[in-house]
Amino acid sequence: MKSPGAHPVRHAFTMVEVVVVIILITVLGALVLPRMMSNGIREAEQEAKALRMLLTTLAQRDSISGRALAIEFDPVNNRVELMVQRSDAEVDEASGSAGGASTAVAASLLWKPAPLVRPVTLSASELRQVTADARVVGGSDAGLPSSSAGSSAGSWRIEVRQSEPRPAISILIARPERSSDSHAWQIDLLPGQTSASIKGLESPSLWRAPEAESLDLDATGMRAGSW
Repeated sequence: MKSPGAHPVRHAFTMVEVVVVIILITVLGALVLPRMMSNGIREAEQEAKALRMLLTTLAQRDSISGRALAIEFDPVNNRVELMVQRSDAEVDEASGSAGGASTAVAASLLWKPAPLVRPVTLSASELRQVTADARVVGGSDAGLPSSSAGSSAGSWRIEVRQSEPRPAISILIARPERSSDSHAWQIDLLPGQTSASIKGLESPSLWRAPEAESLDLDATGMRAGSW
């Protein structure tokens, strides 16, 4: 019979119970962590494919449009976007503003997001290096100062103009350095091509500058032309 006011005896965990708990935590970690890593790799791969589509859209619009185009990186939002150069009068007209329509000839040119083109936000990967004609323009591995803490690179823009040859563009993205995997992807767009290419790499250190390929005149419809 328990005496009034007596406190119940609390038993500590036995060594066997502690060992069982440790084993369960280890097993669960072995099952969950690889799945989380694989999900991150898949998301980064989708971002690489989206960048490939963005560069392909740049090449295709460059072949049919007379406007200056650009690929631009916003480090604040960690976003790569296709830009088009428009006059401020066109911007006012598109936004419904009626002021200064007679001064359209003297209007200045502005870089604006290309309509109907979705930007690529990098959340599972980070920019390691961006080159234009083998010249480094951005990326966390470029040794350039970053304009935003926590971003993968400072701001940059690669412009494409009708009066100049299109540069060879190469973008290297990789899983964040804090992750335990080192998967990377190289996205290239060479002059004369209307479709960008993508290549998976086991490590960002395996990146190599893209090499120009011979131009297929049949594929470009120039077989009968002089060259």
